[in-house]
Amino acid sequence: MRYAKTVVIMAVGIGLYYLLGRFAAIPGPVPGTFLTMQFAVLAVLAALSGSVTGGLTGFLGQLLLDLSAGGILLSRVLPAGIYGILAGQLCGMLGIEKGELSVRDLLIFAGFQLAAHAAAWFLAAPCLDIFLYGKPLEEAFWHGLATGITHMVTTVLTGTVLCLVVATVRQGNPSEDSL
Repeated sequence: MRYAKTVVIMAVGIGLYYLLGRFAAIPGPVPGTFLTMQFAVLAVLAALSGSVTGGLTGFLGQLLLDLSAGGILLSRVLPAGIYGILAGQLCGMLGIEKGELSVRDLLIFAGFQLAAHAAAWFLAAPCLDIFLYGKPLEEAFWHGLATGITHMVTTVLTGTVLCLVVATVRQGNPSEDSL
């Protein structure tokens, strides 16, 4: 039963990731960056379901998104999976599962998101761009910085709102099956 639930959560997460990334992306302040909510959804999903679900949802969601755009860039797909894995480390740490979300929980959530995005976009993505695609060092790290910052801002703001909504919904029914 738990396995089936995880597969369903991943399928819904991948679908939302794709839809938000494909149809709700606003061009960011730096060319090649976008303001999207897909990472906020991924953050909450990973916090509720764990690292495996988060990592696979981020990886497969970005893979699908890249395929629909005409080509796969591993320097986006792998960091999205890394981000999902790191965001999933929050699973069981927040009161969101029980519908009890404190200010402390929200600060922990925000801090984890900042650290996870930093690891994925400030470190992993530029290194992959350099080693896999021969992108110049300075360009790769500046693009990673811009991408990471835009993802941080959108994830912390919209992810916090999503956490509050999920916790509010779960207040009346905190069982495992209510996700």
